[in-house]
Formats: sequence, C-alpha cells, structure tokens
Amino acid sequence: MIQKLQMFGGCNPFLGNIQQTKTHRISPVIFMGLKMENNKYIFEFIKSEKRVCPKPDLWNEIWEMLPNKEQVISGWSPPLPLILGAWWHTSDQEKKDRLKTHLIYAEQNGVLEEVSVFLKNLNQDQWIYEGDV
Repeated sequence: MIQKLQMFGGCNPFLGNIQQTKTHRISPVIFMGLKMENNKYIFEFIKSEKRVCPKPDLWNEIWEMLPNKEQVISGWSPPLPLILGAWWHTSDQEKKDRLKTHLIYAEQNGVLEEVSVFLKNLNQDQWIYEGDV
C-alpha cells in the first residue's frame, strides 16, 4: 500500500519522525486495526495458549467459510478439517498444520479477517489444547 502519511505534530505515532512530504510504502500490518489482519498475528494468537484447533464442529464452520472450494481427485481443495474419522488418527501437530493450511487459504481468498474474528471470539472451552486428545 502506498500512501501519503498524515503527520501528527511532525511525528507519525506508528512510524516515528519522518518528513511530511515523503511517500512511503506501508505494510497493512501497521494498520491492523484498520486493515485486514495477516496470518502472522492469527498464528501467534493460536500458539499463545498452546491451542491446537477449534473443536470439530467449529473447525468445520471455518472450513465452510472458505470460498472457492473444489473437489479434486484426492479429496478437496482446500483439504477438509481433520475431524470425524481423521480426528482420532492425527496428531496435534497434524491438526495445527491443517488449520494453518486453512488460514493461508483464507488469506489468499480474501476471508482471513472473517475467519480471524471467528477464531478470536471462541471461548476457551471451544478450543482443543496440546495434550487434550
């Protein structure tokens, strides 16, 4: 994103002192509250309390939010959440990796903000934590 920065008393509160007349390339992450969140922050949120993934029914809701899903020879793109029969035969790490795949897909398809809000609004008892299963 390229934009002129509006200065506040000669100092931008996000970037520090810069000249008023310059045009700067600014990462959307700086304006996270105003712009779509990026995956780095949602990954950190998930890792922060040793979360693995949402409980199966909620994880399926996330998958349903993902647009442009298509059936492929080996299953689905993006792949299905590791629920139902796959739940008991996959490790915490495999579940984390699959959720990460869904978040990357969400970002690539313009729905990361919606998915992030959904995840951040889950109660603690709606998550699976390392060692729970």
